[in-house]
Amino acid sequence: MHQAGQGPVPLLDFQCEDCLSFRLACRADDLQKGMSHRQAATLITEHVRRLRGYALSVGGYHTTIGGWLSAAYWDAAGIFILHSDRGSSASKPVLDVLIHAMQKGLVTPIHPAMLDPQQYQTQEVYLSVVPPPTVTSMAALLASSHVAPSWGRDYSRVTLAEFLPVSRVQPAQTPIAVTPNAAPVASSPAPRNVGERCPVCSEIVGERLLLTSTYIGCLCG
Repeated sequence: MHQAGQGPVPLLDFQCEDCLSFRLACRADDLQKGMSHRQAATLITEHVRRLRGYALSVGGYHTTIGGWLSAAYWDAAGIFILHSDRGSSASKPVLDVLIHAMQKGLVTPIHPAMLDPQQYQTQEVYLSVVPPPTVTSMAALLASSHVAPSWGRDYSRVTLAEFLPVSRVQPAQTPIAVTPNAAPVASSPAPRNVGERCPVCSEIVGERLLLTSTYIGCLCG
């Protein structure tokens, strides 16, 4: 890139490996000194994944499994979004492709029972994640405007795989005693030390790179 009165300005280019069509770029000198192209791409990926509420995601053609798989997981609701309709993967149930990806190490299962196909209930829907939905349960997702009975703009046909050990477990409701005129007490999350795993985002606490600085923490911030 050239700027008026200046020489060439180096840019870093990024491309989505899932859709191979979305691209973005930034000036190389906008990044923190010493940050590599790959590190910047990892930060962008983590940001988009967190923005969309996914605990994990993977997409595209993978030599590890010899086929195509796009998958994302909403851990709060225990729901996978799955899509695989190209090449050898098209002839297999997409849930089988996901489990094969876990067995090969392409996808790291959060729960050991995720390798058991009997622990899932699947259904095909037309889904839109524009804007990203807040998913709390399968019933709430199906009743929302993000699911349509037929194809439309921003909607894609996908398989929703409900991971039953998570989706069917309801958190216990603890009655809260209310004291009249009691002053509110602010609560704060317990501090987490470097090397510990965050119970919210499941990431290890450590030093992480931002575009122009670093911080100590997990993906929660």
